[in-house]
Amino acid sequence: MNKIVQKRTRNYSLFEMNEFNRATSSDGKANRRRDLEESMRRDGYWKIAPIACVRASDGKYRIIDGHNRYITARELGIPVEYIVYSTDCKVNPLKFSTTQKSWNLSQITEAYAKDGYEDYAEVREFHMDTGIPLGLCFSMFYGEVASSNNAKKHIRSGGYRVKDRKHPYKVARIALSANSYCDFALKTNFIIALSKCITVAAFDEKRIVRNFEKHGALLAPCRSADEYIVLLEKIYNYAAKGERLYLVVEVDKAMRQRKVGK
Repeated sequence: MNKIVQKRTRNYSLFEMNEFNRATSSDGKANRRRDLEESMRRDGYWKIAPIACVRASDGKYRIIDGHNRYITARELGIPVEYIVYSTDCKVNPLKFSTTQKSWNLSQITEAYAKDGYEDYAEVREFHMDTGIPLGLCFSMFYGEVASSNNAKKHIRSGGYRVKDRKHPYKVARIALSANSYCDFALKTNFIIALSKCITVAAFDEKRIVRNFEKHGALLAPCRSADEYIVLLEKIYNYAAKGERLYLVVEVDKAMRQRKVGK
């Protein structure tokens, strides 16, 4: 990426908004905008925080980062500092943002998904289709149990990659079957419990779904994922005539093998 010299202008018509950037004035950050306005009114535009742009096909400079700074400077009538980057690289707001630490997981995912990152788009679509919390979706598609945080360090940088599709879809099928009988089947602790249970080789998806249908009244809210594992063991083995599966013990073994804390 070749950086062109930093410039300064009051010609606000040179710029256009980037549709992939998160919302500016409508994102509930009114206090932050007021603080920015007061700062710029007092000190002018800070040279150390130029607007980052790329040249669009219509010749204008598309803002990649600095929408709030641009809008505020325009409203105050003060000149903006800006840099135009080449378009021969994959560009999205997160790569330039000096404030990206304030972006939440949903905003990060949407920005990458809209910018053509297929792995992010896939996880986001799964999350929207199933209702499973987004962070848990990222963990499961990364080949981890839902409680793992190993994927987090890759998400913000754009380096996240899908490694496993069987696990999240199996969890989703079971959770959605339970969802007909309770209002917590898509909540974090229940999903974590299911995600851990299906790492047990002997765990039978059809059996637990069948028992939800027969004994759905046994589903009751619990305070933790561990308590839900106890509940799932009870439902899994309820009225069993054959071999019983001691899920609490087997999940503990599986997690120790994976070196995942309970």
